[in-house]
Amino acid sequence: MPDRTLVVFRSAQTAEKPDLPGWKILSVVLGEQREIPQAAHRIASLLEGRDCVIVTSPRAAGWLARQDLSPAFRLPVFVAGPATATVLSENGWDARIPTGTGGAEAVALLVDQDFSRPLFVGAQETAGTVEEACRRRGLDLDHLPVYATLPRVDLTDSDIAASVGDGHIAFLAPTAVRFLRDLSPALFATLSVSRPAAAAGLATRQILSELGWLDIRLSTGPDFRSLTASFGGTMNSKELFERAQKVIPGGVHSPVRAFRNVGADPFYVESASGSRLRTVDGKELVDWIGSWGPMILGHNLSSVNDAVRRGLETGSSFGACSLPEVLLSEEICRRNPWVEMVRLVSSGTEATMSALRLARGYTGRPAFVKFRGCYHGHADSFLVAAGSGALTHGHPSSPGVTPDTAKDTVIAEFNDLDSVKAAFDGRPGEIACIFVEPIPGNMGLIPPAPGFLEGLRALCDRHGALLILDEVMTGFRVGPSGAAGLLNIKPDLATYGKIIGGGLPLAAFGGRRDIMEKLSPLGPIYQAGTLSGNPLACAAGLALLHELTPAVYERLEELGARLEKLVLGGIEGKPLCFQRIGSMATLFFHDGPVRTYADVAACDNAAYGRFFRKMLERGHFLPPAQFEAFFVSSAHSQADIERLADDMVSCATESLREVG
Repeated sequence: MPDRTLVVFRSAQTAEKPDLPGWKILSVVLGEQREIPQAAHRIASLLEGRDCVIVTSPRAAGWLARQDLSPAFRLPVFVAGPATATVLSENGWDARIPTGTGGAEAVALLVDQDFSRPLFVGAQETAGTVEEACRRRGLDLDHLPVYATLPRVDLTDSDIAASVGDGHIAFLAPTAVRFLRDLSPALFATLSVSRPAAAAGLATRQILSELGWLDIRLSTGPDFRSLTASFGGTMNSKELFERAQKVIPGGVHSPVRAFRNVGADPFYVESASGSRLRTVDGKELVDWIGSWGPMILGHNLSSVNDAVRRGLETGSSFGACSLPEVLLSEEICRRNPWVEMVRLVSSGTEATMSALRLARGYTGRPAFVKFRGCYHGHADSFLVAAGSGALTHGHPSSPGVTPDTAKDTVIAEFNDLDSVKAAFDGRPGEIACIFVEPIPGNMGLIPPAPGFLEGLRALCDRHGALLILDEVMTGFRVGPSGAAGLLNIKPDLATYGKIIGGGLPLAAFGGRRDIMEKLSPLGPIYQAGTLSGNPLACAAGLALLHELTPAVYERLEELGARLEKLVLGGIEGKPLCFQRIGSMATLFFHDGPVRTYADVAACDNAAYGRFFRKMLERGHFLPPAQFEAFFVSSAHSQADIERLADDMVSCATESLREVG
């Protein structure tokens, strides 16, 4: 594959000389920098009341190093990269370098080290990403411009046009955008409607948008590697999938990611922030999956990132006890009063299989009830009439599950109490527990019928069985105490995952003290895990839970209700059904309502596949399966909701009309 060309428009020359396989980098310098003499007279007064300095370029660092400042004014300096740090360190300044590259990373580091009143030393035109990062964190930022950038007078319109050719376009600063527009207005107008442009920072993206550029791709950083990633880096999704299939079964590490059920190939994610995903192909998608639930506040949350960074400073794993696991366990119990004790594990499957073993050991009974189409992970006992990926791929029971294992899984129908009564009657004295998703999300979102969960509670009490709520998906998602709190159902045991890890692998099971005390080392029922209670995952989960205030759930309900109203109004009279609880929802290709597994099985899966592909083309990432709920996050805006509703109605309508 021949090298691709990235044409980087910049305000002034820098020392960066990239070596990126697969790319040829061409810099077009549109300006020249002039120092501002008055800055030297202002710096001492501006440093008073500041607690640190931010410098993001070697040029600005050199200027600062030349100033004759007393030791009292030599504050810690947070820099954007090692080249800038070297200039300052060689001149006796305390230069502190973040792990990443860029102004936003410098701001994150200073916050992590408890600084809050920085002085930015740099260009006159803008502090760019520094200003935006400080604004988001509520920092008291001041700006000392030490040089100004003026447009070059030795560049002609034809010189610039010849440099561009058919290369990919990137802008390093807002000044570069304005200079190109002023120096070559005809070329700018042509490029703005015909080429995508990578923007190195929010300020650069903003000026491009204001000047009418149509396809703008926000780079994750100002470095060339990040800029090229906006156009797919060195490999696109198609190439990566071909490569993956050679070493990974089906090319994916979890079946639903294969997109086979919707007639598509998977894309690969390069980065995520807020409500958006960026693919390696440079496409921005509105994310309605949120890593299948945990990103309730959106991706790349600063409080979670900061917690993980602090954790990394002390170590990533100990194989021994640590403070974060105690704090998270206390928080889970505090928010769920029926959880008197809790055990942390590493995945939802591990939580559910451990809870099942505990129920069997506690009751001394072998069998349990699960519901057709509900999914509780991939442990053998649960892969009988399973939902989620097993349902999507047409394998409700998996080869490898032995008959002896399957015989103790008793299948009932969700929202059908008579089928549960029959299960108890058919295995008298043998059923240890009922295992249920209180709000199924793994065969699409299905609300429990009035009285159904209460009926399960009564049947368990009558027969001496345990009620286990699988809240891996709904826990802390549909409300501050999950579905149990929302629906006022008290379980004996419950399982949690997704949100409690803040996006890192973590899950839990917990419940009544007398049951949990049967676990080893207190009791005879064995369960263990080397990485259980991993300190980084616990820190991330605790940080996210602390963000989940009543106001968050109010906003999620407001967004969800708005979406429901708009979609229901648009699909009226069509063979479509929209169902929602809180921030979880599903659009079923079914005349509805969808209440049972039989209803789910009757959905038009082919039409959903066409719908998924159309929505993906319009920039929405929805579940690649009819049998999965999607999620709204607080990072979604009202405009996102209205756009989703409009596109959902139109794409669904088109998909119903088409055949094949």
